[in-house]
Amino acid sequence: MLPELRERLGSELERLAREVTLAVPADAAGGVEVRVGPPAGEREREIQGRVRRLGQLVAGLAGLDPGTLWYDRAGFGSSVVLQDLDTRERVSYTLVTEEMIDLDEDQVTLASPVGQAVLGRRAGDRVVVATPQGKRRFRIAAVETLPQAAGVPEAAASPP
Repeated sequence: MLPELRERLGSELERLAREVTLAVPADAAGGVEVRVGPPAGEREREIQGRVRRLGQLVAGLAGLDPGTLWYDRAGFGSSVVLQDLDTRERVSYTLVTEEMIDLDEDQVTLASPVGQAVLGRRAGDRVVVATPQGKRRFRIAAVETLPQAAGVPEAAASPP
């Protein structure tokens, strides 16, 4: 699964890089180049954020323990939505390695209390997380794994 995942993420990074530089001539008379899509500033910030996240995930794959990457449950690169069972509040996180964490991007490490609680779990599972304020109970409302997000077919993700 790792080789196909690296290939798909790399292809997506290349596609985004081309999209950032895409410009189309407006008309021969005006000679002005016009970008395709939303306003340049907004779209470019969106693409740059996606490139940063993809680059971070590709870099994280280099030293990744393959036992933390699954197709059908939370692992490296997964986006998880947790619902607090007491307050009903929802929070979302992406699971990353310690070397790759970006706190401004709602990420937690695999080694953190949240990361350890959800690692290997599926949507619908209930977990308890030890926090400085005490134990919190969550239901995993949703999980999107890195292979799913990258479009890796489930058959390619399954061991032979």
